[in-house]
Amino acid sequence: MPSEAEGEDEAPVNQASALWARAKSELTEQDYKDFYKHVAGDFTDPLAWVHSKIEGTYEYTLLLFIRPARPSTCTCRRPAGASSCTSGGSSSWRTRAS
Repeated sequence: MPSEAEGEDEAPVNQASALWARAKSELTEQDYKDFYKHVAGDFTDPLAWVHSKIEGTYEYTLLLFIRPARPSTCTCRRPAGASSCTSGGSSSWRTRAS
């Protein structure tokens, strides 16, 4: 068991702090890009990102990344003969009557 005298000389091994917990002013563009690539497992840079702090009754920190393209694993349902996906909003697909 180590004595107290030995523990005094030890320094923390990890000095890192969470990216979202750090001030935007101390982060570089490369910090955001590297973090995105690490978390998303992507090799491309994000299209955009938002980093903000919301304060009020509760305090929130927001870190949002926008992917540069739809992932290849993304699928959507579309009617036969449709050329693209829809959001399911107000647009509707019509087929030609025979």
